[in-house]
Amino acid sequence: MRSLSLFGSRPSEPVVDFGYDFALVDVETTGLYPQSDRVVQIAVRQVDRHGKTQNTWHSLVDPGRDPGPTHIHGITAEMLTGAPRFTVIAPKVAELVAGRVLVAHNASFDWGFLQAESLRCVIGLQSSHRLCTLALARRLDLDVRDHKLGTLAAWARIQQLQAHSAVDDVRVLEAIFLKLMTEATRGQVALPMSANTAAARQPWGERAPAVTSTWAPVGAWTEGQPLVQGMKFVITGGTRTPRDELYLTGIAAGLTPMNSVSSRTSFLVCNDPALATRKAIAAGDLASSVITEDRFRALLQSVQPGTPIGARPVVRVTTSTGPVGRLKGCRVLVLGGPHDVSARVRDEVMAHGGRVAVNLTPTVSHLIALGAADTDIRYPRTTHLLRLDPVTLLIAPAPAPSQADTPPVPDHQTDAAAEPVGDATPPDPAPVPPARILRRGEVTDLPDEVTIWDLFVSWTLADPPLELDVVAFVTDADEKVISDEHFVFFNALETPGREVRLEIETNGESRLVVDLDELSNPGVRVVVGASLAGGRTFGELGPVELVLRDTDGAPWARTVLDAGTTENSLVLGEFYQRNDRWRFRAVGQGYEEPLAGFATRYGVDVA
Repeated sequence: MRSLSLFGSRPSEPVVDFGYDFALVDVETTGLYPQSDRVVQIAVRQVDRHGKTQNTWHSLVDPGRDPGPTHIHGITAEMLTGAPRFTVIAPKVAELVAGRVLVAHNASFDWGFLQAESLRCVIGLQSSHRLCTLALARRLDLDVRDHKLGTLAAWARIQQLQAHSAVDDVRVLEAIFLKLMTEATRGQVALPMSANTAAARQPWGERAPAVTSTWAPVGAWTEGQPLVQGMKFVITGGTRTPRDELYLTGIAAGLTPMNSVSSRTSFLVCNDPALATRKAIAAGDLASSVITEDRFRALLQSVQPGTPIGARPVVRVTTSTGPVGRLKGCRVLVLGGPHDVSARVRDEVMAHGGRVAVNLTPTVSHLIALGAADTDIRYPRTTHLLRLDPVTLLIAPAPAPSQADTPPVPDHQTDAAAEPVGDATPPDPAPVPPARILRRGEVTDLPDEVTIWDLFVSWTLADPPLELDVVAFVTDADEKVISDEHFVFFNALETPGREVRLEIETNGESRLVVDLDELSNPGVRVVVGASLAGGRTFGELGPVELVLRDTDGAPWARTVLDAGTTENSLVLGEFYQRNDRWRFRAVGQGYEEPLAGFATRYGVDVA
């Protein structure tokens, strides 16, 4: 009889290797601007390349001033008594992030504050790159309603104990990060890394932050009366004070900022009485009171108490017909084939309600393999996908598995996820509203209640990479730019009134923010385009994906444009008005001319 040893080694799980050591960071601050605001709390968790927690550290920080929005982060001046100034903890912070990739949710915000505080102390931070979990969640194309930290916590099945506390937020961040990294490693998805070589850009900050008022609505403000807690206000046009600061000052006084004017608006803040933005016109139609920025700041000094009603949940309902067809809910990757064939197949997928994938992510469910698909570097990692016949779009037999298939990456149970959460059970993720699938030339009406839109443009990362320059033109009724300053591109990231703003921080993705209420000219439209430098063409780049998201980050519409072959420039889409209703159209019109010629086509004076 064969003897069994009780001391032999058991088979070990494959060891995950994320390729970097990380410093996960969260900061709470007195405001939104690193140049003028200060850190009041910081928490750091060091995670090694294998996903193991190495060290945790946190501290309150004396900002030398008012702690700012206590109603958000919960930190009072009394709590900061005896806390160290940042100059004291700066060496420790530098030690914790040195040689590591800095990770945060909205990483440019946290990096901007760490960098600004460290520069004041004349201490450099030796972290060359940062990774944003918000951008990583977008790249993985998760089935979530939006990419807020709370939403991703529900997706990761981790309970938030104290939202907007740096200590708890970074604990939750670690669990989310490791689950995202496991998914990215399994699918070999390129990480959205950004270089830390320059000062981080200011946060967008034009939209009013979402606030659930604890004060009963008051109604309209009239001249000669004080402001009362519970009043709702809207800002339009240029301001000397950063708009974010005005929002936060109003919130701290008990007022509620809004993104659009309605019958519930108490007053409008506007410095130009002749301004003809949509908000200003609506205020005039409703006879809402209009005050200047200086008057607003003066009135904030003596806001009268309102009637407390306690925090009430806000339920936002988005109506959407969503995709229809037998491929509804399917995410389909098309590999191989000549351009005309692959473009037709992708269009047919969208026509049947399916979502076309630009990259191979863990949420891709189906594959259509055309001629020479097996030469694509992604092909060996598609054996788990259901195959669709390229003609009938019905399930086709899958090939036999290969020994060269990539082994599965083990799920990673983290110390952060295992920490006690009391009796609370992580909430189920909120249902994801279906987004409209737009084919080339199709249009979607935009809801009146949403006035600020994020358009995310993403593309496949090649080796060597083809960098796509996303641009925008704010044009008049003749489709010519209102002025040369209304051409937004990599050297001019926003229009003078910040109606349109561009972010190009993340590799493989650009973000365009469009504030429809700030567009005032009759017949105005926003044309969104893209261009490739160095004579490269869209036939080399491949398909480009557009995802239009509303103020809360929920996807409203999606499209994949595969119209380019020999073109250097491409019109991706456009925002325009029809019968006083804003619409978005997926275009896909290409031109065989570089960016300079493309800009000239829309009336830009190119020197």
